[in-house]
Amino acid sequence: MARPSGRAGGKTRRVPEAAVDRLGRSADGYDRGMCPGRTECAQAVSARPEAPRAVRAHLRGWLTEMRWPGRAIDDIALAVSEAVTNVVEHAYRSVTVGGIVEVDCEAIGADRRQLRIWVRDRGRWRPRRLDPGFRGWGLEVIAALMLELRIQPREGGGTEVMMLTRPIPPI
Repeated sequence: MARPSGRAGGKTRRVPEAAVDRLGRSADGYDRGMCPGRTECAQAVSARPEAPRAVRAHLRGWLTEMRWPGRAIDDIALAVSEAVTNVVEHAYRSVTVGGIVEVDCEAIGADRRQLRIWVRDRGRWRPRRLDPGFRGWGLEVIAALMLELRIQPREGGGTEVMMLTRPIPPI
């Protein structure tokens, strides 16, 4: 079995499970994220309540290293956290053993100052409710923070959320 490691040329590269094992897992069982270059980053985490926090921390570190402005980092971390929370709360609800949340980011454009972000799961596809009630505003939050938001079922099961950030000014 392989884990996602990032996107290059529109294709997701896969890292063999043995390589993930060599990289190690943190004490809480999360796979370490991999950021092979400054322009792309990937992370696969267990779909547990702690997942949004782990993804936020990983993204913040990568974006800080890329010298993104604090406000943009906050917006991206919040949007991705909302998408990961949706996976944790909805995609694997009927599964007794949690699934995996995959987060892939790619800096795009001539100056690499915009991100395309994918959050994927292999859980159960659930269409949006027409009336979210008191809860369920995460997608609206994401849409407000991003330039573009697309949600679609994945072939073979699960959901793919694609977010496109607003471009940030060059350094």
